[in-house]
Amino acid sequence: MATIANVTQTLVWLGFRGGPVAEEVWALGVLALGVVIAARVVMRHRDMAYAAVIAWAYAGIAVNQRDTPVVVAVALVGAATVVLLALTSRFRPGRGRPSVPAAAN
Repeated sequence: MATIANVTQTLVWLGFRGGPVAEEVWALGVLALGVVIAARVVMRHRDMAYAAVIAWAYAGIAVNQRDTPVVVAVALVGAATVVLLALTSRFRPGRGRPSVPAAAN
């Protein structure tokens, strides 16, 4: 998530405003990319702490972008999606890998 945020911030600093695509559309794409990456990590490692960090970040985006309703909605849906995936993967036996490796003998 930090990499996505840093790249986005760098593009803004460089003056990139989305070219022919509206800034909101870029924001939605970046948020969707973040959810896809987070979903893969959460489902693979069943890591509740990681899901909580992503949900917190997306909630912060929703608060920070409160003047752009579509971004707020997508950020909140993204946060909820990651949390729900974490909960369902955490309590499904045999799905994914545990977040803590087994002790070596």
